[in-house]
Amino acid sequence: MKAVIYARYSSDNQREESIEGQIRECMEYDEVKKQWHSVAFTGAVDDQFRDSLLNLGDESFMISYTATSKVELLGTSFEIQYKRTYNDAVLVDRDRKKKIVSLLANGELIELVFQPGKDNTQVDTIKIP
Repeated sequence: MKAVIYARYSSDNQREESIEGQIRECMEYDEVKKQWHSVAFTGAVDDQFRDSLLNLGDESFMISYTATSKVELLGTSFEIQYKRTYNDAVLVDRDRKKKIVSLLANGELIELVFQPGKDNTQVDTIKIP
């Protein structure tokens, strides 16, 4: 498989080493760390979800999910798999959400918003099969 790296100057103050650094990072790392401020998930309530949320304590926890995206690049289609991990997540309005989920029937939708605890690191692990 072939890939294209788009590296560019974003200001007149950058030097040739900036382009080389961008290319080196793209080729060397399959894991990207960044900061996050909040994230929201919407899902349907079921018994397992309800039990998990009702038993949630005060402490922070890790959220991790895996997704696959189809990409078409220069006439070639391929899939990128990635795993996103929020290291230190805290549920916003935890007690209120517990009350709401206890009243919802299975299949009803609920949105949960999380904010970072002490560590606001988000790690994306990228895999191109």
